[in-house]
Amino acid sequence: MTRRGSSCSDGIPWRAGIQKMDYIVEVRIECPYCGETFPSTLDTSQGSGRTIEDCAVCCRPIAIDYECEPGEVFSVQSSRA
Repeated sequence: MTRRGSSCSDGIPWRAGIQKMDYIVEVRIECPYCGETFPSTLDTSQGSGRTIEDCAVCCRPIAIDYECEPGEVFSVQSSRA
């Protein structure tokens, strides 16, 4: 059976052999101020980058540098922002 013109529930055309990839990856961040670790998520769809996020414990700003490919994180480093 050939599926032409049909689409998935998210509106993306269906193609044989292509799977939907999860670009949001959960990581653990260590706060450079208070030393606590907490979970966070990174959007890997745009590749490696840097973002600023407040610590979930002490609320101070953390610079998060990460290396990734879509769907996979290779390294995460945190420093004072």
